[in-house]
Formats: sequence, structure tokens, C-alpha cells
Amino acid sequence: MVTKDDEKTDRVCQYNKLKRLRFFHGMLLDDRDFRDEQIYHIEKRRLLNRALYGWGVVCGLALCGKPGKHWLRITPGLAFDCCGNEIWVPEAVPIDLDSLPEQPEKPKECKELEEGEKKEDKVYWIGICYKEKPSDPEPVYVPGGGCEDKSCDFSRTQEGFCIEFLSDCCQAEIEDGLIKKLCERESADCPESEETPPKGEKKEIEDCDEFENFEDQAEECRALERFCHKSLPCSQCPHCGQRRHCVILGKIEVDKDRKLKKVCMNACRTYVPTARMLQHLVASTLSGMDDLYEVIFANGKTEVLLDPAEMVRNPIHALCWLLRRLVIDNGKLQPKDGLGEDCTRIMKNLFTESWFKERSQQNAEILKAVKYHREQVQALEQRVKKAEERLREFPEPPKPRKPTPKQEPPKQE
Repeated sequence: MVTKDDEKTDRVCQYNKLKRLRFFHGMLLDDRDFRDEQIYHIEKRRLLNRALYGWGVVCGLALCGKPGKHWLRITPGLAFDCCGNEIWVPEAVPIDLDSLPEQPEKPKECKELEEGEKKEDKVYWIGICYKEKPSDPEPVYVPGGGCEDKSCDFSRTQEGFCIEFLSDCCQAEIEDGLIKKLCERESADCPESEETPPKGEKKEIEDCDEFENFEDQAEECRALERFCHKSLPCSQCPHCGQRRHCVILGKIEVDKDRKLKKVCMNACRTYVPTARMLQHLVASTLSGMDDLYEVIFANGKTEVLLDPAEMVRNPIHALCWLLRRLVIDNGKLQPKDGLGEDCTRIMKNLFTESWFKERSQQNAEILKAVKYHREQVQALEQRVKKAEERLREFPEPPKPRKPTPKQEPPKQE
């Protein structure tokens, strides 16, 4: 069906595969309509998860285990896979290492394993994958049928997860960044559709025509222009030959007796950057600094530093407090007296004014030496210039005549 808006010639309209159910009075509904209604909301939520959050661990899902034991435990948590599915683990999941597969599953392109590569200690990548199954069977009543015509069908879909043991880590490849391309003077590849603009439009790269006589600067300018006019790519699943798209939680190493040797949770682990993560980083890093720092003012008065936890609870109040004390009242942060040597050293190497002051003094001494030598060079250039001017005031001395060679008298015979 073509609407009136689609008949306009000043626009181009296209529609995606998502269809939202539109109910009306007298509409005959069947199971397909209700499934379409659910599919629409599920696909829309998955799309937003992929586009806004990406994929990885949202919270929890830590790998806990002790070396020498035959067990491992995964804590409760939440993760998003690259398809946008939510993987929710409501309670801890124990893993018996004695039940591990003899050989971890390898991707299709890595299934061949040479004899010389086999080791007694084995490495497993722990992955968690989204899984769903039909559940809750209910009897199906066929209109006009008898009791013997009854059958059953599943009335619910239950969501869950699977823990898989992989032999390799699958991550999306990231191309070289702008800084490396500028250093190597390599311009980013541009698709053919972007290289050839429509008629009447100018190329964005023409902004670099001023450097046409300087090849290095022109190449850097083109690389920067292509970077600035490149759109953000959509999130896609990495293609590593795995059966399902799993979220890697970490890596473990077991010995030949299936005893745990090492747990490396940060190996190939990907996090979803969220506001909750930012709050956690601020609180877990700066919490307790009010016991170590104080604000000192020009009149000698001191004030206790604001509790860093306030930056998490009320960041606007924390920012206004810092701006008032440090900018308007010209206060300065300094460590409190009575701190231990280790704590004083750490504070000195982090944020204290003394550290910045020491660095600035070193830089000032270097700049002072450079300025002194520069002045000496300028003074020497002035002296040379004055000496040349004085030499020009004197007339040039007459050129010395070349002595005439003495002529020997002719020899008498």
C-alpha cells in the first residue's frame, strides 16, 4: 500500500523489516499476531543493546577458584552478547573441573593439532553463551475435536545460558588508529562510493589542496580528513568459527590431574562501559582520600577534603565544592601530616602539588638554561655584526704589488 507521503517526489522513503502490530476493532487475532508482537519488542531491544552498549560483561561473572582444587565458581552477574541478548546469571554456578572435555573445543580453522604441540597443562577459555528453550507444555484444544484429539504444545520460552570451554579467544579486530596512520603517513582507505561524490558536490579532501607542494603534510591532512568524515561503525559479531557467540569471562590453566593451576580473569575479557562502571571506578579508586588530603588556603586555614563518595552520589555538588575551594578561594590540596613513608611517597607520585612543583622547577631550570644560552648566542651575533660594520668604515688597504722578478744579466761567453 502506498500512502500519500510516499507519493511525494522530494523525499526517498524505505522501511526496515520490523513491523509493529496495529490493532483495530473487529480484528481477528491468532497466535501469529501475538508472536509478531513479541518479536518486534525483542528485536528492538536487541538492536538498542548492540548499538548503545556493545557486548561484554556488564557486572559480576567473576571466576573464583583456588589452585590445587578441582572446582571453579562463576559469580552471579549480567552480560550482553554481540547479538544483543541479555545473559543473566541469577546465582553462582559451580564448575567441576573433572568434567572438563578432554580437549577444549577449537575453531574450525584450528582443529588440526600437531603431536609436538600437546602439553600436560591445558588452557581453557571460559565462555558464557545465551540459550533459550521452550517450556511449560499445555494441552491444545482443537475446535470440534473429541477428547482423543487433544495434544500438547509448549506455552513458554525460557531464557538461560551455557558455559563453554574454548581453546581460543575470539575478539573483534581493530584497525590501526589515526595516530599511527599519521606517524606512518598512511591515509585511511575510503570506499569507492565516498571517493566519487555526486555531480555538483566538492570532495571533502579538497581542503588539503594548500599542501599540494608538500607531500608529507598533504598525506597527513588527507588521513585526518578521512578520519573526521568517517561514520561510527555498527557493532558486529567477530567471526572466529565458533558455533555460538559467547562472551569470554577469562582463562584457566589446569594440570594433567584436572587440578586448577591459574585463573586469569582479565585475559580476553571485555566489559560494557556503563555509568555504573564509571561510578565504581571513581568510588573504588578515590574512596578514603579524605583521610589523606586536606585543603589549605592562603590564610593558613585548612578544611577537610570532601568525601570522594559524594562524587558518585551527587557529582554536581562535588564539582561545585571543588570549584569553590580550589578555583574561587585559591585553595590547594596537600597531604595530611603524620602519614607513613610509603603513603607519602605514593601521594607525592600521584596528585600532590609538591610533585608538580618539583617537575615544574626542573622544567623551569631547563628553560632558564636554554634562555641563557640563547641570549649568549644573540649577544655574540650582535658583536659579530658590529665588528663587520666597523670593518666597512675603514677604506680598503691598497693591494700589495707583486715584486717584479729580478732579471739575471746575460752570461758572457
